[in-house]
Formats: sequence, C-alpha cells, structure tokens
Amino acid sequence: MERWRKYFTLNMAKNAYFIATGLGVFIFMMYCLEVRFFPSKVSLSEIIFFLSISASFSLILCFFLLGWYSVSSVFIYLLLSLVKLIVVRLNPFNKKIKNYVRKYELVANKLHIINAFSAHFIIAIITMLCVYKLVTDHGVSLPSIMISIGITTLFIAIIPNVYLDRRVKKEKRNFHVVSIAAVVIFLFFMLSGLTTSLIDTTMGMIGVRKENAIYSINGAELDMARYLTGNMSQLYFRGDVIFTGIGESSLVTVNGKNVIVNTDHLTIAY
Repeated sequence: MERWRKYFTLNMAKNAYFIATGLGVFIFMMYCLEVRFFPSKVSLSEIIFFLSISASFSLILCFFLLGWYSVSSVFIYLLLSLVKLIVVRLNPFNKKIKNYVRKYELVANKLHIINAFSAHFIIAIITMLCVYKLVTDHGVSLPSIMISIGITTLFIAIIPNVYLDRRVKKEKRNFHVVSIAAVVIFLFFMLSGLTTSLIDTTMGMIGVRKENAIYSINGAELDMARYLTGNMSQLYFRGDVIFTGIGESSLVTVNGKNVIVNTDHLTIAY
C-alpha cells in the first residue's frame, strides 16, 4: 500500500490534470482547424465548459494510448515466451543467448512492460472491442491499426535494449526512452487512423457535434439554408451539426455546404 501511495500523490494528480487539460485544448484546436471554424464571443461559463471538454477528450485519448501499450505488452510477453521456448531450448548450451533473454526479461519486468500480464490482457481486450466498434461504425482502416500496433510493439520492445546495451551511456538512457515514447505517440497519431474518428466521436459524446440531426433555423440564416436546398418554403433540415454549444455561433451542414448560424436561432433534434 505504501508503494502505491508513493506514486499516487496529490501533486501527481494535479500535474496529470493539467497535462490532460493542455492535451485536450491542443486536440480541441485540432478539431477547430479540421472543421475550419472557431467559436466567437465565448463567455466565462463556456470557457469552463470548454476546459471540461478538453480534459474529457484527453482522458479518452489517454485510454487508447494505454490500450496500445497494453496490446503491445501482451504481444511482447507472448513473443518473449516463444523465444524462451524455442530459441533457448534449441540452444541449451548457448549461455550467451540464455543470459541475454534472462536479462531482457528482468529489465522488461522492472520497466513494467511484461509484468501484470492479466491487467494488460484485460485492457487489451477492452481496447480491441473499442477498435472493432470504430472499424465497423466509423470506417477506421483496420490495416492502419494493425500497422500502428506492430510498430508500437517494436519500439516498446526496443526500450529494454536501451538499458542492456553497454554502448548507451547511463546518463543518456532516460533521454533515449523518452525519445522512443515520443516517437510511439507520434506514430499513433500518424498511422492508426484513429485520430479523426476519436475527435469526432468524442465531440459527439460531449454534445459539440451531432451527426444526422434534424434542425430548424430562424432569422436571416433561414434564407441561406433555403437557397442551398432550393426549397424556399422549407422549415426543417437534416444534416450534421458540426459545432455547437460554445460561443454565439454554430456550424451546420446544409446540402453539403457548411453554414454559420447564430446559436440562438438554432433548434436541434437528434
């Protein structure tokens, strides 16, 4: 119990919250850049709501990063078990290989890569179920996910070698490990194909984005919406509400076009 208290302190919780919020703000800005829209005239209460949105998204993102790590840990554990079973037994007199595998396993356990296998396995199963949902419902590319997991596994498997390789200076080891972690996170964004789907799904969960909604528009924006559909008597429209809930303006799609409307003039059914 004392061991866990050493890791989970109040300062760590504060730092984790600030990091999560900062990461969420960055991702939220990425969403605004993606849809090419920024909210206008944001009030103080909406800023607080914005920060909660940012933190919630970053927590979801951290879950997927943890899931990628757990899936990689499971693969490394299974591969290491296979190496111990095949290579070591086929070469029972090769002490060099046996010692290297033993040292690699000790370092991997010390770095919490292959220990707590049951926890990693459970998290990996939950992650794969979430990925399956994203693949079937949101069209995320399965090959991209497999490539991302494979590369993540490869880079995480390299980490114990940083501590085993005598050519790496002791004071440089942590720098190399941090660099590998940064590359893994970068490749997660670049190769997994999950970033856009995660952003859109999260924005839908917290109410900023509403897909295939029915909405009505009042005021001058109604004439523009009717012009885009070609029906000058239309009162209700169906499309995606790409951005709403923060600021005085919202972004909706009308007949494939993005239209900025006053939030007070927008009524949504979804």
